[in-house]
Amino acid sequence: MARFVSGGEGVLVAARRDDASARWLLVNDVAESRHVDLLLPRALLPARAQLLALDPASGETVPAAWRDQADGFIVELDLTAHASVILIAADLPATDVAPIRAALTRRVAIEDWTIQVVPEADDGWCQLPVWRLHERGWQALPGWQQSGFDDASWRRVSAHDGRAVASVSAVSCLLRTTLPPGADALRLPLPVSGEYLVYANGALIEKRIGPPPADGLLTFAGRGLHDLLAIEVASCSGLAGLTTAVRVRCAPVRIGALRAWSELGLDWFSGRVRYRATVDLTSVPAVAWLDLGAVQHCAEVWINGALAAHLPWPPYRCDCARWLVAGANEIVVIVANTLANRFTWDDAHPTRTGASWGVTPRAEPSGLIGPVTLELG
Repeated sequence: MARFVSGGEGVLVAARRDDASARWLLVNDVAESRHVDLLLPRALLPARAQLLALDPASGETVPAAWRDQADGFIVELDLTAHASVILIAADLPATDVAPIRAALTRRVAIEDWTIQVVPEADDGWCQLPVWRLHERGWQALPGWQQSGFDDASWRRVSAHDGRAVASVSAVSCLLRTTLPPGADALRLPLPVSGEYLVYANGALIEKRIGPPPADGLLTFAGRGLHDLLAIEVASCSGLAGLTTAVRVRCAPVRIGALRAWSELGLDWFSGRVRYRATVDLTSVPAVAWLDLGAVQHCAEVWINGALAAHLPWPPYRCDCARWLVAGANEIVVIVANTLANRFTWDDAHPTRTGASWGVTPRAEPSGLIGPVTLELG
């Protein structure tokens, strides 16, 4: 039976053996790198065994590094966080094999990023369904349309299911939300029931009395990050508020260092965000790997306009040498999360997720967290 000599903490092993070969699947189940020494007893190996290490993610193989000792062979393996490798001992002819990881001599940190929220539909508009709502009486609320106003006590509502409305007994319905990164325009007409005032970061940008306008744009100059949208709606008949989600246009915006979506005002968001950065190289590297670091939860990598990899699970790294050029290289990473964040507010269906089990929906960490490095050799 194979056993670890060192470095086996958190590494899972499954083994298979027949007359011609023996195979071991090793999975690093922890979020840090491991150097593993695995002892293979001689009795487990074919007579003229060749030891190969196969990378399941890329299909590439390399002769495994090993050293001989009295009771067997000790195989040396380097496993990055959450990586896996298949170790094969078989009586095989010598073959040309591509290395899993050739010598990497230089690491380039990619730290300056631009992001853009990807619309759900092909019309180019993002949905803005989650708001804080307050039914205002005759008492004034100074500064409610400003970014620094505390609305934690206001009701959190979803405009998708028609709950972003106030009763006719209220003087007006006040609504606040943080705009997605890069938001610079709203789609008209707004889905508002009643007459309304619209504020962006406290500045009045639209006053509507009478019939709603035809299709168009309501543009505004924002900061690009953490912009506040506030709407006051009044109605003399029927309910006042939003009848469905507001549609917003999101342009690319520079964020610099990477951070979770919750730090960008997207704690409610389930969908995709496009990340873009540029890396300058003086020459074309012989070997190059792009390591995305931490990702929540799936990533698609494009390099200079070519699809380089789908990365649905860790380790979030890929061989990218064939797409790199001397000079400027465009790196695009499209990250998608799960529906968990949407489930925190989209409870319009008769059967609520987790209600039978007393489970409260909670937002999950999302986004490209990094650090992102380009490893060159």
